[in-house]
Amino acid sequence: MKPPPLPDDEARRLEILHSLDILDTPPEERFDRLCRLATRLFGVPMAAVSLIDARRQWFKSRVGLGVDETPRDISFCGHAILEKERLVVPDALQDERFRDNPLVTGPPHIRFYAGQVLRGPGRQPLGAFCLMDTRPRPFTQEDEAALADLGAIVERELNLARTIDLERELLQAQQETERLLQSLLPAPVAARLKTSTGRIADEFPEATVLVAMVHDFNQLTRRLPAAEEVELLDRLFTGFDELAREHGVEKIKTFEATYLAAAGVPEPRPDHLEAMADFALAMQRFVVSLDPLAEQGLQLRIGLETGPVVAGVIGRTRLSYDIWGDTVDTAWELAELGMPGCIQINDPVRRQLESRYLCEPRGPFYLRSKGAFELHFLRGRREPEAD
Repeated sequence: MKPPPLPDDEARRLEILHSLDILDTPPEERFDRLCRLATRLFGVPMAAVSLIDARRQWFKSRVGLGVDETPRDISFCGHAILEKERLVVPDALQDERFRDNPLVTGPPHIRFYAGQVLRGPGRQPLGAFCLMDTRPRPFTQEDEAALADLGAIVERELNLARTIDLERELLQAQQETERLLQSLLPAPVAARLKTSTGRIADEFPEATVLVAMVHDFNQLTRRLPAAEEVELLDRLFTGFDELAREHGVEKIKTFEATYLAAAGVPEPRPDHLEAMADFALAMQRFVVSLDPLAEQGLQLRIGLETGPVVAGVIGRTRLSYDIWGDTVDTAWELAELGMPGCIQINDPVRRQLESRYLCEPRGPFYLRSKGAFELHFLRGRREPEAD
């Protein structure tokens, strides 16, 4: 084991740390919430806000750890504060600094560690926002970016003690935490996740699923530089996201040049099919607005199906909300079999929509997910009849 050396300006660092008046203070929900969020986002059993004092490592907040402090000379965070940004130890037994550390060979048996440096005024390192696991594990660049985002929030919370308007800054930090979680999950699911430790999985007897594929995307972008290809997809999917919010539709995910969305999930709504039909038509109009003269050949193949789905949160190191079931499979197949610039539906969906929407028959097709079906194109809303 190698005890961590002292930083170059240790006296100044300790002065800044003690000026915050946060050592040996009671637990605070603002830090505990971030530690709980970190364990869920990264799928680790332990997380902590660790501050390095002269001879000890003290935890302002901790999840999964049974002690309030440890000696500094055996701390992982004592090493972390020497780094520019963060310290990542995929397997402590393979690292000569930690392989015989009592925190590794004994409780809490740390094998994986990732600590984002927390800095105070003058950029002095105060400690680390750290993740720990009893098993070795990899840590990707995406994981590092997410830890940096959370660490920035923790760092600002620590420095709030030096601000005049504490309540205003605290509210802003909490709102940023909410936005971070809601950027990963639908708002109702994010709210449940904050108060639930169990697995989130729901059955929805009635929902509508949309799959939109950019037709022949590889051919479309073959002549474009990589940066322009990414820009095109970004403009397209950002526009779809805005339309989804306007129509009360939930974006589920994007895959390559495919967009998956659902209506009636995660919150049921009786008009899920009509909402999705309007969303699909709006998507088509948006694509035309991006390529009004059809110079790029940008077109969508859209499949739309209604029925039961299962939805839930999956993943350990990165949470995501997804949907499954025959309804999803059918919507996917309808998009694959679709025509460029068309919204394809099957006959049961057509029967539900035809009183309010214009539907054009395409003919019989065999669907792997359903068998033989009459397929139709959804063309638009019917004009209201004149009195």
